[in-house]
This record gives sequence, C-alpha cells and structure tokens, in this order.
Amino acid sequence: MSFIFNVLPAKKMHRKILIFCVGLLGGVGYFSLICPVHADHHVANLEVGPYKMSMANDSNILLRFTPTAEQSIHTEDSELSFSNTCPYGASITIATDSPSNELAQAGSGMPLGAIPATTSTSLSDNSWGYSVDSGSSYRPVPILGGAGVIYNKSAQANQEKVSIKIGIKTNKDALPGEYTQKIVYTLVADEQCQEHAIVWDFNGGSQKTGVTYPSRLGWGNTINLSGFTPEREGFVFLGWTNGEEEFTGTEITANINPSHKDMISMKAKWKLTNLEKNFEFTEASQSFVAPEAGYYKLEVWGAQGGNAKGGTGVHDGGGGLGSYSVGLTHLKANEKVYIYVGGGGNNMGRKGIEEKVGDSYNGGGRATIQPWTGGPLYAGGGGGATHIGKTDTLLKDTNISDLIIVAGGGGAGTSNDCSLPGHRGQGGHAGGNTGTSGNSGVWSGGIGGSQQPMGDYTNSCDVQTNSREYEIIPGYGQGCSPNSQYRYAMRVAGGGGYYGGQCGCHGGGGGGSGYIGSDLLVSNTNITKHMTCYACVANDYDKTRTISVSHYSSDPTPDYPKAANGYAKITWVGNTL
Repeated sequence: MSFIFNVLPAKKMHRKILIFCVGLLGGVGYFSLICPVHADHHVANLEVGPYKMSMANDSNILLRFTPTAEQSIHTEDSELSFSNTCPYGASITIATDSPSNELAQAGSGMPLGAIPATTSTSLSDNSWGYSVDSGSSYRPVPILGGAGVIYNKSAQANQEKVSIKIGIKTNKDALPGEYTQKIVYTLVADEQCQEHAIVWDFNGGSQKTGVTYPSRLGWGNTINLSGFTPEREGFVFLGWTNGEEEFTGTEITANINPSHKDMISMKAKWKLTNLEKNFEFTEASQSFVAPEAGYYKLEVWGAQGGNAKGGTGVHDGGGGLGSYSVGLTHLKANEKVYIYVGGGGNNMGRKGIEEKVGDSYNGGGRATIQPWTGGPLYAGGGGGATHIGKTDTLLKDTNISDLIIVAGGGGAGTSNDCSLPGHRGQGGHAGGNTGTSGNSGVWSGGIGGSQQPMGDYTNSCDVQTNSREYEIIPGYGQGCSPNSQYRYAMRVAGGGGYYGGQCGCHGGGGGGSGYIGSDLLVSNTNITKHMTCYACVANDYDKTRTISVSHYSSDPTPDYPKAANGYAKITWVGNTL
C-alpha cells in the first residue's frame, strides 16, 4: 500500500510515503502472512497566497502477521504531522489513487485475489479499512474522486498530528501473494483562503451595463480587465489602480494582486472631458461636488413674479421676468457648492383665491389681496432669486464672502375687479446692476433692487395711509412683503435678488438685482461674466456688467430672461482658463 500526499490548492504535490505489501510464505499446513512496510520520511510544503501549509509522514514502519482461523485484526498506525496558517482553517481527506478501494494482489499469475474494503463500521473476514478513533470503528477508504475527512479545524501555525490506523482482517482463505493499494492524503485550505477579495471602486462612475464584476479571485490567477470597463457620463476611463500598481484597463491577463493581500480595492481613474449639471426648482437646497479641480461655468436664472388676474381680464397685471447671470469659478476636487433655485411668484386669481400661499422660495415677497368697496384688488407674489454659494443657506442668510453668483426674481403684478385702470400694474423685471421698477396707472410701482440697501423711502401709499409699518422692507436677499393681507392701501410684493425690490402701491412690485461682483467669479476669453435682463439699464463695469435685451423664454436659455420658475446650470470648462 502506498501513501501519497496532496496539498491543495494551486497544484498537486504527490509524495510517495509508504509502500505496504502483503505476502504469503507457506509450507504444508502452515501459512505466514508477512506485511513488510517500507517508508521514507517525506515532507510537503506549499504557499497558498500569503498562507503556508505543510504535511509530513512519520518514520518507517513494519507490519508482520500470519493469518489464522481466529480471523484477528492486524493493524499499524500511520501518523501525519501538519501545520496551516490559513485563519479560516483547513481539512485533511483520505482516498485511494484509483477507481477501486480493494487491496489488489500483485503479479501476473492466476488466480489473483483481492481484499475488499469494509462495508460497515467494523472489519469483516477478509476486509480492510482505516480508523481515526484508535480502532473502535473502521471506515472504507473512498475511491478516487471521493474524500473521507480525517481532520477539519481552524488555523494552526504550530505542528499538529493526526493518527490513522490501517486495519486488515484475513483468514486462511486468503490467496498467497502481494497485495497493494495507493492512498492519497490531501490537505486543503478553507475556500476563503484559496481566494482573495476584490472591491471595485468606480470612483463616481458605475459598472458596465450587463457585466458582473467578480468579488473574489484565486491566488495568482489573472483577470481580463478589458471586460470590466466602467461607465461615467462626461468622463474618459483611464484605467485602474490597486493602490500600488497602475493598470490601463486593457490587460488581458492582469495580475492585480501580486502582494497577496487578503483584499484589494480596484479604483477607477477618470479624465473629465465634458460635464453639465442642471438644477430645476425643487423648493429645497441642492448641491454640486466638483469631480475634478478646474474651472466651471455657472449659469443662473431668477424666477418670474406672480401674475394677478381680475374678473374681467381688462386690467390684468403680469409678473416681472427673472434675470440671467453667468461667470466662471474655480473649484477644488471634491469641493461642494450649494444651489438655491428661486420659485415663481404666487399667482392670484378671481376673488382672491391663491394658487399658492406664502413667500416665493429664496426671497420673493408674499402675495396679498385687498378687499375694497370698488371691487376686489389682486396682487401676485414676487419671484425668488437663484444663487450659488459656498454655504447651505438661503440667499438672505448667506455671508457675502460665501456668495458666488445671483440672478434676481421679478416683481409681482397687480390688478382689480373694477373699471379703475389705476389699480393695476406690471411687476418690475429683475435686473443686473439694478432691477426695474413696477408700473401703475395712477399710484406707484415698487423701485427695483440695486447693489446696496435702499434705505428709507416714501410713496403715495405712505402719504395717504401711513402704511409703511405694514410691510417688510426689502433688503439683502429678500424682496418686499406686506405684513398684512388686508389694508386699504394695497402693497404689492417685490422680487428677490442680491437686493430685493420694493413693494408697489396699487402698482407692480420692483424687480430684484443680480450679482457677479464676487472675486470667486471670473471671465476668460470665451466667457465674460455678466448679467442679462429685460428692458433694463445696461452697463459695462466688470463687477456689474449688464446687458439689456427685448426677448425672454420660459426655457433656460443663455442671455434670455426667464418666465416661470428659476433654473441653474453648472458646466465643466477645463483645468485652466
């Protein structure tokens, strides 16, 4: 009988350990069964990734016996010593090296005998097996492809020993001769130690559609990286890094773990080529994280002021348009900016039914209604400003040092349900340097916001009713709002902006101003920072550059003042100006 080592994985290591032969020497009426066992001491060593395993047999042994009528069991111990550093453990199995587990008689003569393996937990006459409990029970050695577990334990760096008892039970019916069989011992590391883990870090991208990325890979195995190219809009894939080595991502047979780490992280590398992020009105803060250091184009559109609609429709007053601002800013990699998109002003319908109550998002003044003996008066809400800054705060709460760019909101319109044309007016349009004022047939419209606080002021409403106390005076980031919805002197909301517009008196509210004066906002040869507004006052100063136009759109279009809600857009420009 021969004993062979297998140490797995990675490769098979066959070691002849023992030669066990059965011979019969005889004379008349006398049988002597002699089993000389010859063995050399053998050691098998193997490294499995970062783990080490070894296994060795004991010293030479010799077994002799003579079959008798009593059918006694003849045994000999085989001792294995081994070590294993796999933290998840290992197992040792036993099997034959052929499709048969019989002790086959050697030679070419006829007849040839065989001693079969036991079929139970004990040895019957003329059978053999192995025992791992000092002979209390026996098992058949599994044939090639099978595995009888003789050891299963966690990691053990120090040497351990396992004793296997080989037993044979024969009688005088056994044919004389030599019987042989090969036994294979296999030391197998736990499955978790045969492979290393892979974490795929797409670094802002996503895995390739329809492709499953492996989470584990055998030690020393290579991988075809060309099949695992990730995806990311606006970026070109440059390859992978495992923290020690760089890979182009085109390798067919890449060894991604030459250092035999338990876990490696494959991080994607990207080059930003084009990027455009759009921000619609959500009535909540939004943010943008720069994927790469460089220059980004900032575009913002303020919101339109609310419309006011009387019963006849003859004296309707429309809300002023929001303005547009643009410029470049430099952001560091992973730097975050916050975007607040202004909401369109509340629209007031027949009999004072509001479509939306309250202030317009990001600084627009609130809508109001005035009951009057001559018929109901209606007024919309001011449009909210749109701004981008370095803090997660509404415009009115943002420190000027953290403010990058602002587009103002339009002032509210006003109308009536009677035949008096003086009690209605168009809201002022948001401006660049200065918002436009609201208009009115008889009374006064609100003054547009500028680049500084307005200070105190009077108009015809103040003179007649002393009603200044019933409004919130416009200021930084906030359009004028009436404090009360029910006063004889009707106040009409101003638009939000860098500085908000005034309330109108029976006339439209003033539009808010824009802002491009931050040192964080710059120009290049292709993009000059500026503001665009409808029928406003133009100027060519660097920090207040304003363009006046006669067109507008409800869609976010460069250099078009905007109707409806505000909007914002951030576009990658490049690493340099």
